[in-house]
Amino acid sequence: MMDLDERKRHILKALINDYIVTAEPVGSRTIAKRYRLGISSATIRNEMADLEDMGYLEQPHTSAGRIPSDKGYRVYVDCLMGSEKLSNQEIELIKNSICSVIEGEINRIIKEMTKVLSALTNYTVMVMAPQTMNSMVKHIQLIAIDDLHVMAVVVTNFSVVNSSSITLSRPIDSDKLMTINNILNDKLKGLTLEEINLKIISEVQNSVTGYSEIFNEIIPILYKSLKKRDKGEIYLEGSSNIFNYPEYNAIDKAKQFLTMLDKKDLLRNLLSCDGD
Repeated sequence: MMDLDERKRHILKALINDYIVTAEPVGSRTIAKRYRLGISSATIRNEMADLEDMGYLEQPHTSAGRIPSDKGYRVYVDCLMGSEKLSNQEIELIKNSICSVIEGEINRIIKEMTKVLSALTNYTVMVMAPQTMNSMVKHIQLIAIDDLHVMAVVVTNFSVVNSSSITLSRPIDSDKLMTINNILNDKLKGLTLEEINLKIISEVQNSVTGYSEIFNEIIPILYKSLKKRDKGEIYLEGSSNIFNYPEYNAIDKAKQFLTMLDKKDLLRNLLSCDGD
């Protein structure tokens, strides 16, 4: 945005603000009347022509006003949008949503926060979960529920958390459980699913003599946690919110947008872009 002086930034911001509300091309007289920038409509018109030449605005028709280009929207989002302070009610909504999700369950957190964002902004919100191409074991935790039941928790480097209750054939004391817990982490921490081969499995089973059933129950949890997800899951909320905005009063345009939301691969490509 180095090529935009302060006047051009104010005009671009005013034009985009107006276009977001009306979905109609914006003229220089509209900006002069509504935004009180302290300059004449003729000056604004000249600046808008410069902004168009620079690629920040477009003119759909010769006699029409201007609309933002993709480049203009990018500058608006990155540099011109003002931040607004959340209300106490909004803060409470976010807190309650996060607290309702078990810590570390990243997919559930993403899903819940997608709902919150849609509710707070009244927009359609799309979020893509992390792609887990090279998941590794970060930590394994065994938690005693009682003498014959243990909770096994597997955490990956992508903060994916999976757990399962294991029923033992005989009681286990806390010291033995801690020993097995340490063995599992020593042998498996930092390994991918492909690296947990028969040799590793055999070594672990030999190391936890008498309680191999614990490891046997953990294997499915490891698979569930570490399996490759080369396509990040898409979370979508508030599809119907588009009808709150004037640009989607036209049925064909709304239909086109809703059809796009069904194309998950397209959405992944859009959400994977780095802004270029």
